[in-house]
Parts: sequence; C-alpha cells; structure tokens
Amino acid sequence: MNVKKICFVVPKVYPYFDPSKGVSGGAERQVFYLGTELAKDKAFDVHYISADYGQAKTVRTNNVTIINAFSFKENALVGFIKLAKNLLKVDANVYVFRSASSNLLPVFLLLKLFRKKTVYMVANIDEGVPEKLAVAKGKLGALSMFFSYKLASRISVQTNEQKVLFAKHRNIIKTTLLRNIYNISPELPQSKKNTILWVGRCIPWKQPEVFIELASHFANEKFVMVCPKVHSDIDYWSEISVKAHDLPNLEFLDYIESHELKKYYAAAKIYTITSVSEGMPNTMLEAAEANCAMLSLNINPDGMINQYKMGSCVHNKDELFIKLKELIENKEFIIEAGSNAFQYLSKEHNEKSVIPIFKEIVDELL
Repeated sequence: MNVKKICFVVPKVYPYFDPSKGVSGGAERQVFYLGTELAKDKAFDVHYISADYGQAKTVRTNNVTIINAFSFKENALVGFIKLAKNLLKVDANVYVFRSASSNLLPVFLLLKLFRKKTVYMVANIDEGVPEKLAVAKGKLGALSMFFSYKLASRISVQTNEQKVLFAKHRNIIKTTLLRNIYNISPELPQSKKNTILWVGRCIPWKQPEVFIELASHFANEKFVMVCPKVHSDIDYWSEISVKAHDLPNLEFLDYIESHELKKYYAAAKIYTITSVSEGMPNTMLEAAEANCAMLSLNINPDGMINQYKMGSCVHNKDELFIKLKELIENKEFIIEAGSNAFQYLSKEHNEKSVIPIFKEIVDELL
C-alpha cells in the first residue's frame, strides 16, 4: 500500500492534544479534528509540526506523530532554522497550513524550493479581501500573504462566500470548498434549556463586551459567558471579567474542559456570537450540536442562519437587542431553530462529507 504522508504545520495545535498546556483557537481545532480523523485511514501517515509546550521532542498519540519543532521564546531566525530542519526531516508528500501570518512566506518559499506540495486552508473571511486582511494583519502581513496564496499548491475555503471573494479580489479561481469537520458526540448531555450563552477566547475582535451589554438589558434572563483568557492580553480579560461580575444574572467562566462545556451548551436556549469577523466559527457548530437557536451579530457564513432557519443574524447592536427580545418571547421558534441547527450540522459537517474532499485534494496534488 502506498502510504501518503501528510504534515499539518500549525504551531499552536498541541493544547488540543493536551488541554493542560493552554488554550488555542478554532483554526487549530479544525486541523486537530481533520488530522486525527484522517489518521484512522491506514493509507495516511499524519504528522503535526508544533511549537514547544513542554512536551517531548516527539509525541505519538491518536495515530498521529507530533514533532516539537521550535520555541516561541527563541530568536525568530533560530526558530525558523529549527522549523525548516524539521519540515524537511518529515519529508511529507503534502504540507498543510491554516491561518494567515507573515511567517508563512519563508516556509512556503522553502518548500517550493524543495518541490513540496502545500495546501493552505483559509480560516477567516477577511482573507479574501486584501484591504481587510491589512487591517487584521498589518500591511506587511497582508503583502506576505499575497505571495503565500500564490505559492500554495492548493487553497481550501470554508464557505462559498470565501470562494467568491478569492476569485473577485485575488483572482484565485481554483479553490476547494472544504467545510469544517465536526464529530457529533454519541451521547450528549440533557438539560432544561434556559440560558443565553456566549463562548469564545477573550480577544477584542470577538467583542465580549457586547454580550455583557445584552445581559445588562435583560435582567430577568440568565446569561452564561465562557471566556478563557489569552495570555498575550491578560489586561483585557481582567477588564471584561470585572464588567461581567458586576451583573448578578451573568455567570462568567474562564477556560473549561470540552466535556464540561457541552453541559453549558445543553442548557442554552440561545447561542450568541458577537465577533467582528469570523470564518466558520467552531462554537456555532458546538451550539448546533446542542440544538441551540442562533443569535448572531454580523456572522452568517453562506447565509446559513437564514437558509436553514436556525435563528437570527443582525447587523448592529440595536437590532441585536430587538431580536433577542423576539426570540425570548417565541419559545416555539427557539425549539424549531435549534432543531434546524442540529440538522444542518449533521448534513454539512460530518466526517463522511469532509474527509473524502480532503483526500481528493491530496490525490490531485500527487
């Protein structure tokens, strides 16, 4: 059997293999799900390149190999040299990257020099519009990504919206729609649904303060906020924590384990997302698994909330307050919207739909 070696190069992925090592984002979660699911097929030898989180040099778990390649504390040049050595030592057939960064360009140039195939997975809708990416990553980061997109052997997108934006604004026509993968738990916790929930890392562009403002206007409703701190911005988390703890109807939580988090989704009648921009938020998929109705400020990938009647998406804070009041008063719609969300998740994001598409990408490149 011709085994295909795939290497996911995602420095912050390791906490998903060992949650005691910290908190990582949705992009890392997706490559964790994708790689560990792919590794169940013996035709694939799956590796991850990770940064140093105190783990061994090489870790074997979940049928994958994780290489501790470099430390964030090291000089950038030293870190790149170590990363380059490990990339070439793995000698994969295909290298997979996710999330825009100015650090990608030298890596893509190196792999191009050695005639290696690469896949870049788009993580945020802003990547499709150069001006928006420049705001998010700075002009240098946006310029670097311009060349990285050109160097990638293949680009995958999460939504049809991203596909259109890459064609319109970047003249990159050949992108592959690869939806986020999500494995629905065989046994989900059961609970009376009576809370309004927000889940996300405590970073400014997720706008947790908007949810706190919502809670302050609906004193008779119980709000829950799972808002793990990001160590690069502890001051912001402290500010949000103080504001949240001032409200008696708002329960504010730091990081909790995924199995515990499912209990909070199970108890939520409405899931709220307040981000400025996203790709396909993993938290929306987690909420869909728990039959939560959706209330979103701006985020509506491919119009799914409207198309599948999963709740409401609005475009300013005034509308957000109005729609929340309407949802609270319409219990039947909340139940129906939650059921629709679960059906959408089951149909569009299961491993049987996603993994074959990724395998097709690999086969086309080799």
